[in-house]
Amino acid sequence: MIKKVTILDYGVGNIFNLYKSLERLNYSVNISSNSKKISNSERLIIPGVGAFKEGIENIKKRNLIETIKSYVKNQRPLLGICLGMQYLMSYSEEFGKTDGLKIIKGNVIQFKKNKENRVPHIGWNYLYNNNDKIFLNLKKKPTFYFCHSFYVNPKNKKNKLSETKYSNINFCSAIKKENIYGCQFHPERSGKNGEIFLKNFMSI
Repeated sequence: MIKKVTILDYGVGNIFNLYKSLERLNYSVNISSNSKKISNSERLIIPGVGAFKEGIENIKKRNLIETIKSYVKNQRPLLGICLGMQYLMSYSEEFGKTDGLKIIKGNVIQFKKNKENRVPHIGWNYLYNNNDKIFLNLKKKPTFYFCHSFYVNPKNKKNKLSETKYSNINFCSAIKKENIYGCQFHPERSGKNGEIFLKNFMSI
């Protein structure tokens, strides 16, 4: 059983809460921006809060773009959380077009602001069509905690793992490509459901 996991440290992200959640689940957690350590990791998590462009620039400054892509090529499990999931896409429309890691084809778009939609989308919400093994032992429509103004739009609908409804919009709330996973919600802030989700990722 895999008990070790690395959290990518690039100067942006809710690392403390994620670290404590994984520690409570008895995993050995390494927080690192060291390319060699990341390349040798058994599991890698990319957290993220804030602006897409700033986050990608921080990853570039630490020379971690190729490190992440090399890790992915070795087909070891990777999980992007919130902004960390958005980095996996081709580009984001936040503050103009900014290239992502281009690991999963698609883009990142903003919720349309209107009378029905308050932006950002904050709070607990349901997941639909969650049939992958990363949702094992969860209810058919589990709830998770969200906090975001942008969401991913994968080009290949097969990369969609779940959807969530916010006002009149059904948006993609989790993605997958081989052993690469992403979730728009915050498992580290989602109580028991979040713990089950993280355990499932660690068992992949």
